[in-house]
Amino acid sequence: DFTNKIVEQYKDKRIKLIIGQKRKGKPTRFNQLLKNFIGDALVFFDSDVILKDKLVVERLVRRFKTDKNLGLVSGNPQPLPAKTFIEKAINNFLNNRERLKSAYNFKNSPYAVHGRTMAFSKKFINELNLPVDILGDDGFSYLSCKEKGYNFYYQEKAVVWFRSPQTIKDYINQATR
Repeated sequence: DFTNKIVEQYKDKRIKLIIGQKRKGKPTRFNQLLKNFIGDALVFFDSDVILKDKLVVERLVRRFKTDKNLGLVSGNPQPLPAKTFIEKAINNFLNNRERLKSAYNFKNSPYAVHGRTMAFSKKFINELNLPVDILGDDGFSYLSCKEKGYNFYYQEKAVVWFRSPQTIKDYINQATR
């Protein structure tokens, strides 16, 4: 994609583009970001999301101002309308999981955390290190947050859209990368 060219267009000293020469996986790159981060809150989006509106970032970080013990905030990723049978099946699973989460009030549990969109406090970042072979970075982040005594918040209004895998091959690649 053209991520590098897009980022380079911004002339803001606060934005730093880090380009890896080799693919090392999300946990390795995430840990690299954690070590270099100097702000108050780190907002992380997977590369395949589309922000619903301009307020997504604000919604993810606003609670850090009032809850000084907040470690992690998760947004609300929603699948785009399906184009293939496999994508419809995956979206059906995701939509039913969301219904169960709401019905059983799982908004303060690992089920509410989505790696596609998360915000971390500086204090929590200083204590977090993802294992490089982890598949569930979102669940690991949530459990680490709780283990270290920080609060978690699910921000339902911080909506981002994503495309579900459209083939079995895409699903396997996404689930195991």
